[in-house]
Amino acid sequence: MKNNTQNGEGVGVAPHCNLESFIEKMKERHADDSMCALIDHLDQVCELIAIHLSRKINKAHKEGTHNTKFMNFWKISWRKNRNQEWAFRASFAASTTARGLTKRFIENGESVDDVMIQHFFNIIAKPPTFMELVDELTSIVYESNKMNEFFSNELTVGKNISYLLNVLFKGVLVVCYDEGMTVSVPRLGAFLRTFRSARKQEFASKETSGGLLQFEVALENVFI
Repeated sequence: MKNNTQNGEGVGVAPHCNLESFIEKMKERHADDSMCALIDHLDQVCELIAIHLSRKINKAHKEGTHNTKFMNFWKISWRKNRNQEWAFRASFAASTTARGLTKRFIENGESVDDVMIQHFFNIIAKPPTFMELVDELTSIVYESNKMNEFFSNELTVGKNISYLLNVLFKGVLVVCYDEGMTVSVPRLGAFLRTFRSARKQEFASKETSGGLLQFEVALENVFI
């Protein structure tokens, strides 16, 4: 899907896809999967990811650093703004990963294909960090459900978490690139395809004329 609103100074605001709508899209997309019923718990997985990222930020800050990686694709940094409140910003962990995705998109006629999807998932599922993430998310479920059964017990199973992370991030790629939408996730943030002018664009080149997959941090309850 081509974004026809691009111009020299950027583009207009992309239409939003809220989490409820995103889940419905994923249920339709994965209707033939044997594990499709788990997609009803995707909102809980997003909540778990928000908790995970908040903990990573807290840990990094206590260790004296001001940034941490998120899904091997983005780097989250933070600083105090003029109101002395913490402001979070996401950039790319490596320029080649961001450009490589968009280059594939352009080469494929501005369409997401299986190669592009798998390339992206290979980045975010890079061992050992991916399995460490799965283990942490299942541990959060165990911890929480000891006090109050907020999360589904199906999320204590690692393969279920792995499946839902697969659905979430591959789905984000398709919705952001092919449908030109911003995927908004409560308490976590938003995923979107960003366009910037050559003067301002991060890693600007013809390879990124199709936009770059960005994450906007909107974490709540982060105390550092």
